[in-house]
This record gives sequence, C-alpha cells and structure tokens, in this order.
Amino acid sequence: MTKTKYFLMFSGGKDSTAMLFKCLENSEKYPIDEIIFYDTGFEFPYMYDYLDLIDKKLEKYGLKITRLGEGKKTWNKWSKGCFTRGKLNGKMRGFPITIGMSWCTRELKICPFNKYIKTKHKKNNIIKYIGIASDEKKRIKKDKNIIYPLVDFNMTENDCLEYTKKIDVYNKLYDDFKRTGCYLCPKQNQKSLKVLINKYPELWDNVKIMEKFFIKNDSAFSLFAIKGTAYFEKKLKEYDL
Repeated sequence: MTKTKYFLMFSGGKDSTAMLFKCLENSEKYPIDEIIFYDTGFEFPYMYDYLDLIDKKLEKYGLKITRLGEGKKTWNKWSKGCFTRGKLNGKMRGFPITIGMSWCTRELKICPFNKYIKTKHKKNNIIKYIGIASDEKKRIKKDKNIIYPLVDFNMTENDCLEYTKKIDVYNKLYDDFKRTGCYLCPKQNQKSLKVLINKYPELWDNVKIMEKFFIKNDSAFSLFAIKGTAYFEKKLKEYDL
C-alpha cells in the first residue's frame, strides 16, 4: 500500500524556519515526516551552529534535520568538469551562471533529494512543503506534490522574520545579510559582497582562490559574478559599497 510522506524543505532562512514551526503548531493539517536540508559545503560557518540550535528545538517533537548532499565533492566535480555539448563543449564550467537556474542548484540540491527519495522512499507518495512567503506568489509552481504553507498562513517575508524572533529561532546571519545562502554564490547583491569582503575575509579568500584557478584553466565562467573579485574589491574602496 502506498503511503504519503511529508517532507519539509529547510534552508535555515527565515521563511523555511517560520514554515517549520508554524507547521508544527498546526501538525494535524501539516504533518511532517522529515525535514530536509541541503548541505552545499559552502554555508556560512554559523549556519551549522544554527542547524544544531534548531535540532535542539525539535527534540520535543521527535524530529531531527536530515542533512543531504556531498557538498564540496559535488562542487569540485561540476565546477572543474567540462561542458559536454553546445558552443562551450570541452570548456571547464567554472562558476555557476548568474542568470536562471544554475547547475549548482540542480546538482547540490535537486539531485540529492531525488536520489534520497529513490533510495529510501521510492514506494511512497511524496509531498513537499516549500517556504515561499505570501508576498512572493509569483515564485509558486503548480504541482500536486508541493504545498506552500506560508501562503495558507498568509505570512509575508517580514512576518516570517518577526515570527522567528518571537519564538527565539532568529538566524543571526540576518544581522548582516538580507538572504542566507552559499557565501560564494555569484548571484548575491553588492551589499552582501561588502559584508563578505569586510567581515568574512577568509571566505572571500576562498572565492579568490577559485577564481584564480578557473582563470588559469580558461574555464567558460572564470570570473566571480561576471566582473570578478578584483572589481568588487576596487569598487568597495572607491565608492564605499
């Protein structure tokens, strides 16, 4: 007999955190079988402390975050691998593209979940809870296997942030960033890069080392965020980003 399993997709950001605890408050309507976090290998160090904090909060519910993915191993495989077709055939990939869905999203997040489901839950009907806030409805995709609890709760992004403060699960990364995510994401805005350069110099150095490697190997996307690390460092000094 096919069973329905409910998976809550957890990023550690304000929206997915608010979704998690609101679902726990309304567990009859929003049951949770597993909480899934994709470990890309390039999270800010505090994110791992935050996951531990959330796990501690989840103990009374008999739940624990499932951390999926091989992180840096997958990143190295794809960033240092080559395109296999098209005009870039044979070229090392380098950094993910900055427009549209990149290979990193697919390989570091989507594929690990699909692999996990095929291995552990291939006989079950899968329902995913996705943390899209009510003021981001344009991001919603029609899919019978996806539920958007925050829309049902009518919670905006700001509502989610305030709610995490109220229940004492606020992620301190929001003191510095508007959004949490990989520190080497080339899609982050210039204000985030300013914080990264000034407050996390060791992580910024990692990005520069990668860029140097990709340039040396003539990868298709050698420069970080198109213009490169040197551009952002110079702009920071000249214009005080």
